[in-house]
Amino acid sequence: MLATRDVEKNYFIKNGWELRTCRNCGSEFYSKNEIFCNSYECIGGYRFLERPRPRRFFSLEDGCKQIEKYLLTECRRVQARPIVRSDRTLFASAAGQIFDAEIYEGSNEKSDKVFCFQPVIRLQNYGGHQNGGYSSSFVNLGIEIFNPTPHQHVESINLLLNLLSSLGLYVGHLCFKRKTYPVNDWGNIQTSSESLKIYYGGLEIGIINYFYIPDNRSMSDISLGIERLIWAINRTTSYFDAIGPLEYVIFIKDEHLFDAVRTLSLMASAGVVPGPKNHGSKFRMVASTLSDPNTILPLEELVQYYYLQWKFFIEPISNLTTTWYTIKNEISRLKNRNILERLGMNFRDERLNQSIYDLVRQDSSIIEKLRGC
Repeated sequence: MLATRDVEKNYFIKNGWELRTCRNCGSEFYSKNEIFCNSYECIGGYRFLERPRPRRFFSLEDGCKQIEKYLLTECRRVQARPIVRSDRTLFASAAGQIFDAEIYEGSNEKSDKVFCFQPVIRLQNYGGHQNGGYSSSFVNLGIEIFNPTPHQHVESINLLLNLLSSLGLYVGHLCFKRKTYPVNDWGNIQTSSESLKIYYGGLEIGIINYFYIPDNRSMSDISLGIERLIWAINRTTSYFDAIGPLEYVIFIKDEHLFDAVRTLSLMASAGVVPGPKNHGSKFRMVASTLSDPNTILPLEELVQYYYLQWKFFIEPISNLTTTWYTIKNEISRLKNRNILERLGMNFRDERLNQSIYDLVRQDSSIIEKLRGC
């Protein structure tokens, strides 16, 4: 029987792709037209934005509805897992976690081909990304099979290419960069994998993984960041255009602010409350992005918008009112702390929960002091 990488290579070569070596980084990649692997570093930016834009604009929901309709012809949709976790990771971080029970409980059963729209939160290097195309929460589309044959894995790759083509993305502009990971640390299990990173004009839109799991088990995992995929299709200036709401994203340029509200909306709707440890500490870290008193946003409107957007993918635990007040109260507390620190004033916990009007009623000089900050 051919190894997975051989089956994969046969598929690409048979369908007109060539295995090339990137002239910049030296990595192997499949391409039809490119001499570089199409990563951001190797081609010097997001070159896909230079290509002509389509007339039709996809919102996030538009794109997902079309993706679902297409995939249902060959796959079964499974529900997203809860965003809040208590083992290995604090939050759901990949669609492939739908098979956690099979992986960690030693199952040898074979699954059929399924797909999942999984909201995820990834906070590594939070706030440190400068190139655009990043968000701390996003929708991870996973096309998954547990214990597939190499040929079934390649059939999923073919399905992916047909899906992308149906969405209007010219697959001839894609590059698939080969990477082998000898060790993936999954808590108390170590796996290895053969992967193909998917690049489109400098933008990484996903990854194709074939995981080798202990006890002769395996998993086919095709993972796409939906927001990036829709950005690649629309080719408008901002990654956040399709995420919206457009009437604010177009005119308020700081994407970090929208990212923070969107991630807080997902956290709070999943029942997370601010606190000093674990999930609560991550909530506070993200909320601190919005703690500058000079930051003025239509916060309630944005929370409602993102709450309903997340509800398209996952059933919330907290209702909209609870979600709103959880976010509002924490941002208000952090802003008050910021104000008092700027004024050099001592503060107590009860003062942090007061409105700025309450603070001014106690000391009217605060108004002029703040204007001078």
